[in-house]
Amino acid sequence: TLDPSVAATDAAMAIPPSIPPTYELRDGRRIPKVGLGVYRSKPGIETYRAASWALELGYRHVDTAVMYGNERAVGRALSDSGVPREDVWITTKING
Repeated sequence: TLDPSVAATDAAMAIPPSIPPTYELRDGRRIPKVGLGVYRSKPGIETYRAASWALELGYRHVDTAVMYGNERAVGRALSDSGVPREDVWITTKING
């Protein structure tokens, strides 16, 4: 579980009510405006904890990439979270 002092800090930084929390895509689906980026998170437990805490706090968008080397930890955190996969956006990038 998340340290309550961290949760309070994050709650204070929530999106203001005047800003819609999602963007509508052309196909009608909605993607969260705010997500967790794991660019600087080390692969393994650091990324796993960050993604787990974000999902516990209510984040439903995680941005990762093959070149970061931490996609597996994001996937594991999502799997262990109990949050239905269809409720979470995972964005990634490939080298090309």
